[in-house]
Amino acid sequence: MNLFSEFPVLPFSAWEAQAQKELKGADLVSKLHWQTPDGFEIGAFFADLPAPAWEQYLTNSIIAATEALGRSWRNRLLIEWQEERAANAQALDMLNRNVNEIAFDVTGKAKKVQLEVLLQEIMLPFCAVSWQLNANEATDFVQRYLAYASDKGYALGSLSGRIDLHDASGDVRLALSEMVQGTSLHTIVINTAGETISKRWAKALVEAYRLLQIAPQAGLLLPHVAVCHTLGNSYFAEIAGMRAFRLLFAEMATEFVSTYSPANLHIAACTGFEGNPQDPYWNMISNTTQAMAAIVGGCNTLEVTPHQKGFEPVDSFGQRIAINVSNILAEEAYFGKQIDPAAGSYYIEQLTEKMLEAIWNNFQQYMQRV
Repeated sequence: MNLFSEFPVLPFSAWEAQAQKELKGADLVSKLHWQTPDGFEIGAFFADLPAPAWEQYLTNSIIAATEALGRSWRNRLLIEWQEERAANAQALDMLNRNVNEIAFDVTGKAKKVQLEVLLQEIMLPFCAVSWQLNANEATDFVQRYLAYASDKGYALGSLSGRIDLHDASGDVRLALSEMVQGTSLHTIVINTAGETISKRWAKALVEAYRLLQIAPQAGLLLPHVAVCHTLGNSYFAEIAGMRAFRLLFAEMATEFVSTYSPANLHIAACTGFEGNPQDPYWNMISNTTQAMAAIVGGCNTLEVTPHQKGFEPVDSFGQRIAINVSNILAEEAYFGKQIDPAAGSYYIEQLTEKMLEAIWNNFQQYMQRV
C-alpha cells in the first residue's frame, strides 16, 4: 500500500474550502483564528509550507552545541542555605541521582561559608556548581572560590555553573566576568521579566545589548552570558519564544563578534507556578509540561521547582519528584534522543516566525525609550 497514492497531498486551498464548508458560510477568520497575548494572530490549521530560512541554521547550531548523540541539558537543583555539612550531604545525594548542576544559595552568608566543608567530595570538573548571593559579597566570594579550585588542582577551564547576583549593577557583573576569564562560569546572568513571552525575551535582549555596548571587550564577555527564563503554561508559545530568542541573540551578538553562533548562547529555564495555590500537586503536571516546552525549545539548563515550594516546606520527596521530571523526560520519554524535535512542525515554525517579529519589534521600542 502506498499511502501517498491512497491519500494524496492536498493544497492549502482545499483544506480552507473544506473548513469553509464545515462552517456553513461563517467567516473563517473570525471563527477559527485567535489573538495571542503577544498581539499576533494564529490560524486554526497549517499546510505544507517551505521551511523558513533560519530552520536549518538553528538545527545545525543545536547539533554543534550537543556533546553527544541526541539532546543534552543540565538537570539543576537549588539547595537553599543550611549548615555546610548538611548541604554537602544533600548535594552529594542529588549528584548520585543524575543531577549535574548544584546551586547553593549563600545569600547574606557568602563571607562565612566554609568551602572545604560545603564542597567536600564534590568533583568540580564533573558537575556544574552555581551560587546565589548578594552583589556586595560577590567579589570576595568568587576570589575564594577560584582559589579553592586552584588549591584542589582543578583547571580553571573545568569550572562551570553560574553566579546569580541580587541587585547587581552592570559594573559589578562586568568586573566578575573579567575575574572568571578562562572558566566556563556565567557571571552575566540576565533574567527574563515582562507581561508576555515576547516582552520578556525582548527586555532580556535589551539588557544584554546594553551590557555588550559598555564592555571594554565584548568578545571576552559573551562566553560568560547566560539568560534565565521562568516558564509559563503556554506550551507552544514557550517553545517558539525560546527558539526565536536564540536566533535574535546570535544576530545581535554578531555585531560584536562576527563568528558568534546561536549554539554559543546558554539558556537556563526554570519552571514557574500558575496553578491553584491550594493544590501544589497541580504543579507536578505544570512542571512536566513546562519542562517539555523548555527541552523542545532548546534550553541548556533545566531547573524544575519542587511542587511544594511556596505552599509548604520542600522535603526530600518534593526534590526527588523535581529532579526526576528531567530524568524521566530524558531517559524514558526519549526527549534526549531528538536533537531538534520542533523542526518541521508547521505550527511551531510559523509561531516562531511570529515570535521573531514580536520580540524584535518590542526590542526596538524599548531601545527607543532610552
